[in-house]
Amino acid sequence: TLDIDGTATFSDTVQAGIITVADTTTFSSTLTNTGLMTVSGTTTVTGTYTGTGAANIDAATTFSGDASFNNSTTTLLAHTLTFNGDTLTAGATAGITTDAAAAALTFGGSGDQTVAAKITPDTTNEVIITNSNTAGTVTFNEQIGVVGGALAELIDTDTSTTSVFDKEVGAVLFTVDGTATLKLDANQATNVDINTAGTLIIDDTITTGQEIFTVGTSVV
Repeated sequence: TLDIDGTATFSDTVQAGIITVADTTTFSSTLTNTGLMTVSGTTTVTGTYTGTGAANIDAATTFSGDASFNNSTTTLLAHTLTFNGDTLTAGATAGITTDAAAAALTFGGSGDQTVAAKITPDTTNEVIITNSNTAGTVTFNEQIGVVGGALAELIDTDTSTTSVFDKEVGAVLFTVDGTATLKLDANQATNVDINTAGTLIIDDTITTGQEIFTVGTSVV
């Protein structure tokens, strides 16, 4: 068990069962939790993160390297998670589940990024997902939001970014300031905002007769 209740910096590899972070903490090398990790203090992980136990993220957290969450236990997100590594993985059925209005995911790497994780709000109008990575393509391999269910508050693709959505997206607002590619039909958004610098690409995997967005979506 590792219980951190004061400002701390770890320069070497850290592996522990239960990890509780209650104050500003930096892990300058790899981090592994085999039990429950609870983050309630601002946390930065510079090296690779591997979570074979569950994770509850309740404070601002930054991963500078690859991050892999438990494949069988849902990761709970209640604050801002900034991901700057290459691959973010959460293989549980619900992937990363947001459970607070302050939940947010920001992608800002220095090259191509892969998001192999569902992003599942537990209620509509929760979680802001932002691609601010202007140095590479961010590919979302799994669904974002729940079409016909709990929608993300905002999916925002910043100017000069490239985003590829392999599965359905469901959001109250889907903003395209960069280049965004949709590869499946039957997406859902209350509003789609394609700005002057934005380009929305409909992949040829979507064929004649298929609806890109469900009925009721407003495009401006």
